[in-house]
Amino acid sequence: MGKIYVIKGVSIYLYYREHNPPHIHAFYAEFEVLIRISNGEILWGYLPKSQIRLVKQWLSDPEVKRKLTIMFHEMNPHLRP
Repeated sequence: MGKIYVIKGVSIYLYYREHNPPHIHAFYAEFEVLIRISNGEILWGYLPKSQIRLVKQWLSDPEVKRKLTIMFHEMNPHLRP
C-alpha cells in the first residue's frame, strides 16, 4: 500500500509481505522507525523526540489502532491471528 498518512512531515506507511507484530513504518527526513500498532512500542529505528511524540499521540486513538490493525491484516492475511 505504501503511504497512508502524514503527520506534520512524518510519513506513515503500511506494507505488504510484512512480519509480526502488526506495525507501522514512520519516516521523517533521514530517520525511520517501526512502531507496534497495539501499544506504540518502538520495535526498531529512531525518530526525533518531537516527531515520535506526534506519531504516538496519533496512534493512541483507539479508532486509529483498530483501522491500522485491520489494514495490516488485510495486507498480510498470512499473519492473521
